[in-house]
Amino acid sequence: MMIKITAMLALLLYTCLLVSASDSDPLQDFCIPRPELSPLFVSCKNSSLVTVDDFVYSGVKASGDMSKTGFSSIPVSASVFPGLNTLGMSVVRADFEPGGINVPHYHPRATEVAFVVEGRIYSGFVDSENRVFAKVIDKGEVMVFPKGLLHFQMNVGEARATIIGSFNSQNPGLVRIPSAVFGSAIKEELLEKVFGLNDRELAKLRKKLLTIKIQMDEVDKQVSYFFPQNFCKPSFRNFSSSASISSTSTGGVKLLVTAGPKAQKAVGIWLFVSAAWVFSMVVLGGVTRLTRSGLSMTDWKFTGGLPPMSDDEWLVEFEKYKQSPEYKRINKGMNLDDFKFIYWMEYAHRMWGRALGIMFALPFSYFLRKGYITVGLGLRLSGLFALGAGQGLIGWWMVKSGLEEPPSEYTEPRVSPYRLAAHLTSAFAIYTGLFWTALSVVMPEPLAAESRVWVQGAAKVKRIVLPVSILVGITAVSGAFVAGNDAGRAYNTFPKMGDTWIPDDVLVLKPLIRNFFENTATVQLDHRILATASLCAIGGLWLYTRKLDLHPAIRSLIGSTMGMAALQVTLGVTTLLSYVPVSLGSAHQAGALTLLTFMILLNHTLRRPSLQLLKTLPSVVKAP
Repeated sequence: MMIKITAMLALLLYTCLLVSASDSDPLQDFCIPRPELSPLFVSCKNSSLVTVDDFVYSGVKASGDMSKTGFSSIPVSASVFPGLNTLGMSVVRADFEPGGINVPHYHPRATEVAFVVEGRIYSGFVDSENRVFAKVIDKGEVMVFPKGLLHFQMNVGEARATIIGSFNSQNPGLVRIPSAVFGSAIKEELLEKVFGLNDRELAKLRKKLLTIKIQMDEVDKQVSYFFPQNFCKPSFRNFSSSASISSTSTGGVKLLVTAGPKAQKAVGIWLFVSAAWVFSMVVLGGVTRLTRSGLSMTDWKFTGGLPPMSDDEWLVEFEKYKQSPEYKRINKGMNLDDFKFIYWMEYAHRMWGRALGIMFALPFSYFLRKGYITVGLGLRLSGLFALGAGQGLIGWWMVKSGLEEPPSEYTEPRVSPYRLAAHLTSAFAIYTGLFWTALSVVMPEPLAAESRVWVQGAAKVKRIVLPVSILVGITAVSGAFVAGNDAGRAYNTFPKMGDTWIPDDVLVLKPLIRNFFENTATVQLDHRILATASLCAIGGLWLYTRKLDLHPAIRSLIGSTMGMAALQVTLGVTTLLSYVPVSLGSAHQAGALTLLTFMILLNHTLRRPSLQLLKTLPSVVKAP
């Protein structure tokens, strides 16, 4: 009797295993799940409460966000479309950018039928004897991928392509080959032997594929049609109808552009061009200041306007300028041709800034409409755009201070050093924000993330680079006060200031704090000290890192930063000794921004990689 009972229990257990391993046939017409109940229990709505809306799903009308491979998918299962529950099937909409690919993968529990809605797709699968069955299928054609066989797809057309895939299982499963092999924790030694790769090549491959894996994993997590094998029922929480990959799970890299590599490249180029434009604005502003052109236009309009087009219009503008303190005290007797030169300099500076606003706003609007930009990136860029728009107001606020009568007849008319420093610092902040964001778009993971040893070395350098960067930034701002006080045309000797190391009048103004912003001697002394300290700090950083195990790119970047710092100090001293000619003065201002660029790039390169990437890195990188 006991033997019969045992046999019956074994048979029952075997039957349960078979049922759990496949999609069972439904025992009723349909089973619309009751979402308010636990998904661990089979519970259907009363059929009298079921409506037609339970059998209609609208979440595949538009494509999802593109991954770095130019591919997006919107899986449709019972978790988002209750009408599919217990019917043993699921669907997916897949979209491809031109050249976009669905990486080689397989579904362990389902056969797939793919119908081409738009475009031309190179599609195929590989059987168990490694034979490839592949061809280009066009709009209206269908291809089947047998259960468990590796298959792939690529858009070979010139426009976007769309396919609808249908599975004969509620839980088809998905294994992506690149991620499974190189994005997992398989030992490096095994992969090196199988694929003939060295440590460095393997680390680069894993780093590249991990970004794709993170994006795909996020798609799987946001809209699930890959239910865990040990659950017989899906969860009925509210899922998004489209796969958002704007950010990753805890420990993953956050992607700022989510529409594939082409979108990433386009946004990156736009941001780099915008940053370069701001760089040129800073240089042009320096030339405008050094040629004493900044006060030539005595009024301001936010939208700007046409320049004088006739002799009469030029005379009107010239008469306005003649009423200014600068003309009366410095340029009295200036002829019309000389006025035209300084007017055109200031006009070019203003209109170049307005052109930057248009060049930034139009692509920004386009990328937003295309859905390339994530919410986080959109907010960041909106803030930078607002700061840029405010920069015009700050510039006019600065110019107005130079159009006011000086407090003394012996004082030269010039703009307020505080306002000039605010104007220049704001420009530096906009440039820093644009350049850092552009780097983050094109380089989501740090360049040096190829081994744990290099990551540890980068972390040590980061602790020093950050305070050095702050020192370089303060030095650049102090240069704005040198320019605002025209301090470069005083004490044109080096290393002493005149005949002494420290002039006697460095603390003559009251209250004491004014000397650091308004006293010509103190402002120049501060700038000398800060510049020397910056050079020494960068030199110390260079010496410290010589003994560390660092990525070659980081080592090269530190060396370049050291060279740029030395060049900038040399330019500063030469400019001072030459009594600030326009060429050297503008080169020195451009050098300050170039050095800041190196510091930004160094800080960005030294970032800590995401936790997911860190887990896949080898301990060391062997020499090739």
